[in-house]
Amino acid sequence: MAEVQPPASVIGKLLAQAVRFGLVGLLNTFVDLALFSLLVLLPPFAALPAAAKALSFLAGVLNSYVLNARWTFRAGTSPRTLVRFAVVSLMMLGLNVLAFQTVLTTTASKPLALLAATAATFGIGFVLNRLWTFRS
Repeated sequence: MAEVQPPASVIGKLLAQAVRFGLVGLLNTFVDLALFSLLVLLPPFAALPAAAKALSFLAGVLNSYVLNARWTFRAGTSPRTLVRFAVVSLMMLGLNVLAFQTVLTTTASKPLALLAATAATFGIGFVLNRLWTFRS
């Protein structure tokens, strides 16, 4: 029995989406870092860096939602996709921490644990967002 192969156009679309998803993730990291760096210069946040980090992280997540909805998956934004995106993001936060702690416990390598946690959440987050959050 012959194995059915997906058309090249489907593979190309998936690869393009994965690349865009990764680029959005990099931009989110920059938004988070840049906003945090600016906020901690302001008097209210200089004494409260955790509050600055919370706001900068949320800005990165909001950036992620908008860019992934409009650019990566070309699905647009809606209350439904926003809620689904929040659910997936919280799940990925839990998975990220769990994967980090698991690898750190078994290897004692923080860089390896960080890399493993990022890889796990990238792949699973991409699939969940593609198939559930932004499905058309």
